[in-house]
Amino acid sequence: MESDIFIYKDQKKLRCGYTTGSCSAGAAKAAAWMLLSGQELTRISLQTPMGIVLDLALEGSDRTEGTVSCGIRKDAGDDVDVALSSGRKYQRYVSRVSRLQEETVSEK
Repeated sequence: MESDIFIYKDQKKLRCGYTTGSCSAGAAKAAAWMLLSGQELTRISLQTPMGIVLDLALEGSDRTEGTVSCGIRKDAGDDVDVALSSGRKYQRYVSRVSRLQEETVSEK
């Protein structure tokens, strides 16, 4: 994150991390941006529903014809309730489809 954000729980100061959804959304946003722009990224920003702007590091991006994938490793912060998912990498793939493919998928 751009700057650490803290909360207090049971009189303990805990560093906030980010959610699985933020990791997935950030990876998908980065992959789509890279696919459409043709440029490489190492970081992506994402604004949460609470208005917090996350600065997420990309890990393991890959490009093939018409497809880009990007990964973001989760940092759950200090909250022990979500610590088990901390460190997991969330990889998302974005591909181009033709208008004909899009219409076929929409009809199903």
